[in-house]
Amino acid sequence: MKTDPATVDVSAGSGDEELLEDWRRSCEGIEPSAQAVGASRWDWPEFAWSISVSLGEFVTDQADSDALHQAVVDALMAVPGIKEVGREDNEQWSVDGDAAGPDIVRALAVAVDRFLRDNPHVFVL
Repeated sequence: MKTDPATVDVSAGSGDEELLEDWRRSCEGIEPSAQAVGASRWDWPEFAWSISVSLGEFVTDQADSDALHQAVVDALMAVPGIKEVGREDNEQWSVDGDAAGPDIVRALAVAVDRFLRDNPHVFVL
């Protein structure tokens, strides 16, 4: 499992016209349903980035959900430029601040991989 940010492949997503930026973890060599993460930048006044973490769909236990949420928040707050993180649902977070999309995705990828390594009962790779 990839855990070094330098080895996490990031690519610009196709997105649509309303997106300013769209960055996704490249899914080659990983389990996309568990390890996919993305960051989409919008021109919205409420927040700058919409964050997706596909693993959230599979985390149903409240303690595991709380642990995943904390791992995501910790990873995002460590990215230079991030000022605030809010949880929208199990798979979506909103982020305010001026951070680079590839940096966000790399930080999330490392956090998700670490979470899966530390909590193998959540999703069997």
